[in-house]
Amino acid sequence: MLTFNQNEAKVRCECGEEITAPTQDFELETECYEHGSEGMGVDTVYTFSYEFTCPKCGRDITITVSADEYPEGVCNYSDPSISEGAEFIGEAPSVAVDHTPPEDER
Repeated sequence: MLTFNQNEAKVRCECGEEITAPTQDFELETECYEHGSEGMGVDTVYTFSYEFTCPKCGRDITITVSADEYPEGVCNYSDPSISEGAEFIGEAPSVAVDHTPPEDER
């Protein structure tokens, strides 16, 4: 499973308003692909997204982070993007594999 490296994403709208988007509020969609008997298991594509409206000018802003895990336990890429008219402040959100064992195994 992939998780965010940050607790929040900071964004600046073109109107100058700065907004904080908590990464725990991002919606997650996954798609899984089997590579057959010659592959290395399941390829999981993750899409994390967060949509909001700038409180100052009313612009709709969408943050998306796309990532791929294949083979299981290896994050091949983490690609953040933001809608036109806004930019990330500082580090853009990114995801990585969470190697923390489940609570019942600690």
